[in-house]
Amino acid sequence: MHLPFPVLRRLYLYEYTALVLGFALVVFESFVASLAFVINSLVVKVFPKWSVWNKKTALQAYAVDDIETIDKAFSLHDAKSIREMCEVHGFGVEEHLIRTNDDYILCVHRIYQMTDNALNGPGKPKSRPVVYCHHGLLMNSEVWVCNLDANKCLVFDLVRRGYDVWLGNNRGNKYSRQHLYLRSSDVDFWDFCIDDFAQYDIPDTIHYILNVTEQPSLSYVGFSQGTAQAFASLSIHPLLNEKVNTFIALAPAISPRGLHSSVGDAIVRANPFLLYMFFGHKSFLASAGFWQSILYPPLFDVVLNYCLVHLFDWRCKNMTPLQKLVSYAHLYSYTSVKCLVHWFQIMHSGEFRMYDNDMLIQSTYAPYYKAARFPTKNIRTPIHLLWGDCDSLVDINVMLNVLPEGTQEVRVDSYEHLDMIWSDTVDVDVNPHVFQWLEQAKRG
Repeated sequence: MHLPFPVLRRLYLYEYTALVLGFALVVFESFVASLAFVINSLVVKVFPKWSVWNKKTALQAYAVDDIETIDKAFSLHDAKSIREMCEVHGFGVEEHLIRTNDDYILCVHRIYQMTDNALNGPGKPKSRPVVYCHHGLLMNSEVWVCNLDANKCLVFDLVRRGYDVWLGNNRGNKYSRQHLYLRSSDVDFWDFCIDDFAQYDIPDTIHYILNVTEQPSLSYVGFSQGTAQAFASLSIHPLLNEKVNTFIALAPAISPRGLHSSVGDAIVRANPFLLYMFFGHKSFLASAGFWQSILYPPLFDVVLNYCLVHLFDWRCKNMTPLQKLVSYAHLYSYTSVKCLVHWFQIMHSGEFRMYDNDMLIQSTYAPYYKAARFPTKNIRTPIHLLWGDCDSLVDINVMLNVLPEGTQEVRVDSYEHLDMIWSDTVDVDVNPHVFQWLEQAKRG
């Protein structure tokens, strides 16, 4: 006998408890957010010193003596756009709009060095090798330019080395919330997942970049979900492999092991309709920006550190406190709840599969039905994996088993997920490998 609701016969008692608590937290968060908004408004008016966040308090909080570093950290932390962030380090940004084949409007950013307009500004020569970098889950292009030290920033170093650097953005995030016929307030606008990134966003962006630069191919550098999108896209678009001369995957993601949190893992194992019940069918964690805007910055860092430890067991010990202050301010951007559901399906199955549209019947007909796997063995582009041995989301052996023979991998000791772009030692442990692989691609 099968119960009408598959989720009711999947979990243990403690997992039901975790789900109930999770639902209660969602309701509680909505109530607290409303209350916090009112209280914060009153505190600012009645006790203005309580809400002070300036360079003096930052010097005390982070025990930093270098006022120039504090100035730079404040400028990056408070920057409202990637243009402002790049200008802190003397770089400029071109904005390009791409219409995907399903009518989303994506914004991509092209980085240039303002001190040498003849080579790097608008109208730059079209003979330079092209590098396309793509961000991870719940992120946007800003994560690539958060480094306090410009000499440790991968994309800035690439520009200085003569590469034509482009930063992509997924549909729905801060820079890509437009559609020809839909508004971002429409449920249909948010009806996308990794399948759509692979089918449209990645190939359409690559074709646009190559048309503008008049180059036959480019190099792709992905971080986290940005690697999954490329794995999926290259596997289902055979001709796209001719357009990508090398694929460098930082903190690669195909089939993560799961979450460190028992509450999170309970939701992963349950039927995905629970996540839709908790968060709706539009954007995920839409209130995150509100919390970031009202919380005292060091307190926001503490809260985010707690979440990273609780969900992923990431301690971020390789990042300086001041780097966390800057990076965390630009860590979050919008994506769809459906995208999170897709990842939970992948975690539950242990395989890199397409989105399961028939998830409500899967448990009943599991022996006879499975969503299609992305055929990643078919990828012909050379693949290079750079992963940290303390990254809870990477299972390198599982990954190598589903990738083509000849895939190269380099392990970085004591590195976690976010360390790949923000560690204090990326200039030694990460960036040189990227430069080496890009030089190999240039030589053919």
